[in-house]
Amino acid sequence: MSIVTAGITNKSVYFNIVEDAGSTNPGEPKTGLTHTDFDGSSYVREGGLRVAIAAMTTLAAANSVHTDGAIKEVDATNTPGLYRFDPPDAAFLAGVDEVIIQLDPAAAANVVARPLRVTITDLDLQTASTAQTGDSFVRLGAPAAASIAADLLVIDDFVDGLQLDLDTITGTDGVTLATAQALYAPSKAGDAMDLVANAVDATAIANNAIDAASIAANALNGKGDWNIGKTGYSLTQAFPTNFADMSIVVTTGLVDITQAAADKVWGSATRTLTAFSTALALSVWDVLETAILTASSIGLKVKNNLDAVLTARTLPTASYFDPAADTVALVTDVTTKTGYSLSTAGILAIWHQLTSAIVTASTIGKLLKDNVNATISSRMAEVSISTTGGAVDTVTTLTNKTGFSLAATGLDAIVSTAVGVVEIAKAVWDRVLSKALHDIPQSAGKRVRQIDAAFEVASGTAQAGGAATITMEVGSSATDNIFRGDRYIIVAGVGIGEHGLCVSYDGTTLIATMSEDWVIQPDDTSEYEVVPADVDVETVQHVIQTGGDLAALIADVPNTVWDEAMVEPSIVPSITGTFRAAFQWVFALSRNKITATGSLKTLRNDADDADIATSVLSDDNTTATREEWT
Repeated sequence: MSIVTAGITNKSVYFNIVEDAGSTNPGEPKTGLTHTDFDGSSYVREGGLRVAIAAMTTLAAANSVHTDGAIKEVDATNTPGLYRFDPPDAAFLAGVDEVIIQLDPAAAANVVARPLRVTITDLDLQTASTAQTGDSFVRLGAPAAASIAADLLVIDDFVDGLQLDLDTITGTDGVTLATAQALYAPSKAGDAMDLVANAVDATAIANNAIDAASIAANALNGKGDWNIGKTGYSLTQAFPTNFADMSIVVTTGLVDITQAAADKVWGSATRTLTAFSTALALSVWDVLETAILTASSIGLKVKNNLDAVLTARTLPTASYFDPAADTVALVTDVTTKTGYSLSTAGILAIWHQLTSAIVTASTIGKLLKDNVNATISSRMAEVSISTTGGAVDTVTTLTNKTGFSLAATGLDAIVSTAVGVVEIAKAVWDRVLSKALHDIPQSAGKRVRQIDAAFEVASGTAQAGGAATITMEVGSSATDNIFRGDRYIIVAGVGIGEHGLCVSYDGTTLIATMSEDWVIQPDDTSEYEVVPADVDVETVQHVIQTGGDLAALIADVPNTVWDEAMVEPSIVPSITGTFRAAFQWVFALSRNKITATGSLKTLRNDADDADIATSVLSDDNTTATREEWT
């Protein structure tokens, strides 16, 4: 538990964090944690709801400047498991006695951070009390340089000032000496004598036993000359006769009029303000325009609308009303007005005007009447082509015209002088191909687009490069391993000419990993193209193999060969047959039963119920011959 002063700012707290039951060393201090090992943090003030603290960060050092939501390990060697955490100032505001601060470790961290209970006090305990040294001491609320001796002296003066006559107060109506001594029994050794609660009451003190004369001046904390029980005094200020009716209440030196009194004032039939001076009136009219901002106020209305002298405004030269119809029959405006618009009826009246009535020459109406005499679609269009060389000026397109051709001289002129033709050619080759614009079946644009897609999977400028990696540009595919098996070629920038085979691709980081290190590591100037690999070297019988799988596969080849099950031959293998058939023949020839006569050798099968092959024998007493097995 921790104790802080209400309203404290930039306060850091400390947590002991240990490994949980699922870790290797349960209960042992946990070191090396940062803000990434926590899902968040929060606090709960007494009687309130949970308040999430801003996103956590990690302090640079354990003594860094306070940062809300920041955490830092104090010393992993000397104080393992101790972490500093910086809550926001709002957690320690006044108004509650307690606040709970909670860290929320991530599940993967496997740690326990118990909630920290913090007591909030209105008293600053660091300055409210100090250990007593000698005669000096500091008490709660005591003035500077206070001491025990000074306190005892004050008590002694007070007792002397009472001038109690024990002989008097021990009379018939008073208290006994023993009772008087009990009145001032000390509560503990070394303390000033305290008056026992309720030891003296009104009936225990004789009449007139204590009077003003028996109390020394200033004995009662400077109040010895109080006017107690005095009469004959009056206020120097005369109050009006209807003071009580006005319901006036004097508070803290001011006079407050109650609501009832105010209602009486405003309920009067006639009210006249007689104290509205000339200066006050001028202060109203002298307010600057810039200070008048309140919407819907009369001041803002005057400011916004009284924007010119009235004589500058022009008036209609003639206007009159038809009393019967109560409408404006004529208004003549001699000046240009702005900010007005025609009504819908007025606009329709313009468009509904008959063409027969439009006869004024040089008007826009007459121009439209004379020229818009057919549908626009029936008109032939002109297309102007600007060229750098000026060979082509204007081409008039005649719809559905055939049988026309350029003269030879015309062709020569275009070839020799029309720079615009070159520009058109450049524009064709520089055209960006897309499915939306180049998808007409059998068109050259679609064919070129398909060829490009077949030879290039992706391209761009790298963001960065590693020993055997390259980070593709922003916007590349977010699908993992979509480029695995493809080849990356550096076509410009650092590493130009290099290429590598992709073995993995991370769609989140956009990092592609090659099968081996680059000779020259690419960087953010390297431009790349991704093309399909010539051979899918990552699959064996259509099963994806990793680098480790391939190595294991290669190492297992001999075992696979030697572990191949034998099959007994039924015939003699061809001289050009497989190695497997030859090996099985040799094995059967060396293992199986062979019978021989003077002229024939026979190879039997393993069951000895059939012949596999025979070989003819001959001997001319000079050379013994065995013919080929058949």
